[in-house]
Amino acid sequence: MENNNLALEVLQQMKEEHTLECVRLHQIIKKLIIALLIVIALFIGTNIFWIIKSYEPVESGTEERIEQDNKDGQNNYIGNNGEINNGETSNN
Repeated sequence: MENNNLALEVLQQMKEEHTLECVRLHQIIKKLIIALLIVIALFIGTNIFWIIKSYEPVESGTEERIEQDNKDGQNNYIGNNGEINNGETSNN
């Protein structure tokens, strides 16, 4: 009879430990799901921000006036954005 009581006590204690472990794991999973939802919301928010920013008007570049020293030659000028302007001298 004493063996049965000891076995029942051990089983009862294991059941309580298992229940506590399940509750702890449930809380961890709940926190992970909340963190995942926050990360997904931030990801979607930043993508929407970049999409909206891509449709905003952009200021065009400024034009520079380049003058030459010689009077009879070809003018080649590479601007800030890498655009090559080929031209001839203007008669001054």
